[in-house]
Amino acid sequence: MQFGPDGRLYVAQQDGSIKIFTVKEDSSGYSVTATELITAVKTTPNHDDDGSLNTAITSRQLTGIVVAGTADHPVIYATSSDPRYGKAHDTGLDTNSTSIHRLEQNASGQWEKIDIVRGLPRSEENHGGNGLQYDATTNSLYVAIGGNTNMGAPSNNFGYLSEYAYAAAVVKVDLNAINKMAVKNDSSSGKNNPYIYDLPTLNDPTRADSSETVFGGNDGLNMAKLTADSPVQIYSPGYRNAYDLVLAQSGKLYVMDNGANKGWGGVPVIGPNGVTNQQAQNSSGQPSDTGKTTADNLHLVTGQGYYGGHANPIRANGAKAGLSDSNDSSADGTANGQLLPTSKLPVDFNEVVYTTDPRQGITNKPNGQNPALWSNGQSTNGIAEYTASNFNGEMKGDLLTVGFGGNLYWVQLNSAGNSVQAVSTRSIAGTPLDVTTVGDGKPFAGTIWIAQFAGDSIAILKPGTSSQPPSTDDDKDGLNNSIDRFALDANNGTSTVLHNGETLLWSFSPADPDVPGPSGSLFGIGFTGVMTEGTTPYTAKFNIDDITPGGAAGVVTVDNVPAGTALGGANSAKNGFQFGVDASGTQNFTITAVLDNPFDTIATKNSQSQGIFIGTGEQNNYLAITAEANGGSGQIKVTTENGGTATSNSYAATPITGSSVQVNDTITLILEVNAQTGVVTPKWTYTTNNGATTASGTGSTVTLSGATLQALKGDYTVNTLQSALAVGLFSTSAGGTPFTASWDSIEIKAAPVVGPDTSAPSATGVAADITAAVASHSILVV
Repeated sequence: MQFGPDGRLYVAQQDGSIKIFTVKEDSSGYSVTATELITAVKTTPNHDDDGSLNTAITSRQLTGIVVAGTADHPVIYATSSDPRYGKAHDTGLDTNSTSIHRLEQNASGQWEKIDIVRGLPRSEENHGGNGLQYDATTNSLYVAIGGNTNMGAPSNNFGYLSEYAYAAAVVKVDLNAINKMAVKNDSSSGKNNPYIYDLPTLNDPTRADSSETVFGGNDGLNMAKLTADSPVQIYSPGYRNAYDLVLAQSGKLYVMDNGANKGWGGVPVIGPNGVTNQQAQNSSGQPSDTGKTTADNLHLVTGQGYYGGHANPIRANGAKAGLSDSNDSSADGTANGQLLPTSKLPVDFNEVVYTTDPRQGITNKPNGQNPALWSNGQSTNGIAEYTASNFNGEMKGDLLTVGFGGNLYWVQLNSAGNSVQAVSTRSIAGTPLDVTTVGDGKPFAGTIWIAQFAGDSIAILKPGTSSQPPSTDDDKDGLNNSIDRFALDANNGTSTVLHNGETLLWSFSPADPDVPGPSGSLFGIGFTGVMTEGTTPYTAKFNIDDITPGGAAGVVTVDNVPAGTALGGANSAKNGFQFGVDASGTQNFTITAVLDNPFDTIATKNSQSQGIFIGTGEQNNYLAITAEANGGSGQIKVTTENGGTATSNSYAATPITGSSVQVNDTITLILEVNAQTGVVTPKWTYTTNNGATTASGTGSTVTLSGATLQALKGDYTVNTLQSALAVGLFSTSAGGTPFTASWDSIEIKAAPVVGPDTSAPSATGVAADITAAVASHSILVV
């Protein structure tokens, strides 16, 4: 998001669309008076990872935009890539799909796109080409390219993909060199697609030379080679997933990098010939994706070659690093995460990089060789320089960045811009993703504009406005946040209707465009509240620094599950993220939750447990099904609590703990619900030995009663307002040590109707271009 030289606001959407807003301000606030839609990036052709055209994929993942040029002739540069994401599987997405586009208006005012660079990396998850900055003094672009791994080594959550030669870095694009090249035309998709420069790629041994193109990274066999004569060079390596960067007026380049997540993958393995591209191992030599959570770091790039600290074995060790098998199949004789035999590598693999840099084989800590200026515990993304003279110039030259936990950070720099003197935090609620500012002498000078992820809105902070206390009713439905089961859903789940024969899926991926429920959910992945006890606001029921909500892998991870529990009168559970569903019109439906087995890396103790629940959304009325450590003798437990009185049944499942549990093993928890009678049948399935063995079980039926039954039937109210059935996450480390828990997805599937269909169609709302005053800032609904 950025104001262009023509004074309009340019906003990139995740699906590849670009919207240009003409904004005005009057006594009532800000409003959009005109909107221009650009779809040229969205319609960029997609391919599979074998290079074949895929016409079924009709959008792109667009996460970076910068506007240069003049008021009469603005120029847009943008990055886009394949919109798919793997969730620990190989979906066939094109791992060479990141392109850099240039868009300019022709004589008739139509925006025309040229792909100026093609073939940059895209991970199996949602890391790809991100933010860009244009340097007018050198006519070049700085572009953030996300990494393919969590901490440098291939892992399950990242589809076992290796880091590519151009991955995990800030690259510099020489536009002078690009502009000297001829514009070519690619008509292989059936339409004209102008482009300029294709990165040279390896000679993929699985394709005939005559059919080989820049498309389809083929898990690394066709990755782009880093050559000395390329107009695209690594400027600053070592960033796991730098969402954004800013080139300050001083000429200094600042980068905001997303840190690693616990349990999502480890650091590179050192082999006999140096650092390698194989999966990390534990002390017993077994594959292990433990990893650890690291902070998001703000870096000052002091010059070309500055190393941010995220390892890349290919750039560190060249061909000696090898390549990880990541094709989801063992038919080739190599398991995922193991190195491919050299006989299966491209004949020119020794040319993958023209020089090596051993520094990049080591994962550096933020206070290591190149100390970060500042570290933050939550996902911190968009970054901008404040260039206006408001506040007597106190903020001029400082940085602003936003965190997924609903915060705006004012990063106060020293006069040299090379150290942080203080950081001030302001809560702005929602899930802010990007921030931009307006400098002196321009419309809206001094204002701060913040894009809310999945919220269809932009928050505007204006200097000089008075600050009001934070809202105690975030969704404005009349219920205080402390008692509202769904504090971010004004309809309290009643508008998320499950119909007979319908399936609703919460994939927990920020890249999923089809998340059920209202916009503006927590973290943009569908949660609209947190299991409450009636006195504490939902925002105090979790610690954003201790969770990864969605992230690149599309899973919800709690790094350290606390001891709080909903059981009985304790009512101290944390991280009970939930959403509301009206299933009262169905006959039967099934809730299926997939969990990463949490017991593969811990010494199991007492009642450490992880699962899901249904109920009213508060801690006295629910039914939960959990996988429990049980002191090392694993079990599945089904707990029902009515009005604060709990009963439970436990079922032996010893194999979910112990040595047979490996990194790829999962636990699937199932609740089959008869919506008419309130009878629930709990079921479960779990794998061991990395999925080689599967076991399942069925528990005794439970008949719901009391408030939970009322919620199921659509009869439950909170202060006279109807409140739907809550479905959510359930975990505790009660009696044991904190552990890491990850949920992959929750699916709710209603059986086809038998007899008359009593489920009513749901309403769909369309947001208008309106403004509403909220505290000391305005909300532009776009």
